[in-house]
Amino acid sequence: MPLTGYVLAGLLTASSMAVVPSSLSGLQGQNVVAVIFAPGADDPRFSQQTSELYHLTAQPPFQSLMVVGVAGDTVMGVTDAPGALRARFGVPPTAFRFLLVGKDGRIALNQGSVVTQDRIAQAIEAMPTR
Repeated sequence: MPLTGYVLAGLLTASSMAVVPSSLSGLQGQNVVAVIFAPGADDPRFSQQTSELYHLTAQPPFQSLMVVGVAGDTVMGVTDAPGALRARFGVPPTAFRFLLVGKDGRIALNQGSVVTQDRIAQAIEAMPTR
């Protein structure tokens, strides 16, 4: 497993939920969710985004942020199939994309590049239900 996989696995293990939900939809109404899409776990943007989230979730106000990774044909954090998640959000298999999904299911951030922890924190703080 590449180092990024270990960092993301650590983020998922440290999350506030003890059981992996059956799907991303199962998190709606409970948590803000960060979803990282990448062509593969070896994509440097995947590693950079994982690092930004690792540092953000170390801060008490953001420890309930759930992280889902879709790298190639692998999904981490939920049981959805990678193709289903890519279709749901319109992300091609060759694309990098970062999404921040609010508890209400609305997309608060949708970026094709790495998003800084400060920008993610600002978006979460601006949510009516965080």
